[in-house]
Amino acid sequence: MLLVFVMYRVLIKIISFFVVISLLLYPCRIAAQDDTSIDIGNFTIVQIGEEAPFSGYLFDPLASSKILSQYKYDMAELQLQFEYERQRIELKASIDLQLKDVELLSLRAQVENGETHIEYLEKQLRKTPDKYAPWIFIGGVVIGMLITLGSVRLAVGD
Repeated sequence: MLLVFVMYRVLIKIISFFVVISLLLYPCRIAAQDDTSIDIGNFTIVQIGEEAPFSGYLFDPLASSKILSQYKYDMAELQLQFEYERQRIELKASIDLQLKDVELLSLRAQVENGETHIEYLEKQLRKTPDKYAPWIFIGGVVIGMLITLGSVRLAVGD
């Protein structure tokens, strides 16, 4: 049951992480787009000596393929980073859970040892009745009286 609860908390944290990241990155994508058009732009092939039908940037096939492949590379990198973070969070949660299990077992063992020790001491008390208790009480009273009598004699000076 505890494992399900921990996994639920980890899942909530992962979902929260992606919601926050998407909220942070979405406005950046909108700000980076051209205000006049949201479409992907114009594309045409221009031969040497021809005039371009529109103003803009001209890329050769190598630059175009590099730009297009950059998206795939970035997606793969983000996927790897996501997997790394997910596995790191899962591993940390697993280690924390195991640590808590060990702490729980240790505390249970301490409680059991304490209860066992208390039972042992109770048995020892029941096993040996104190047969000298009255004599110890009487001796304490007599010694107390003698000390009091001696203190009074010293104080009075007699």
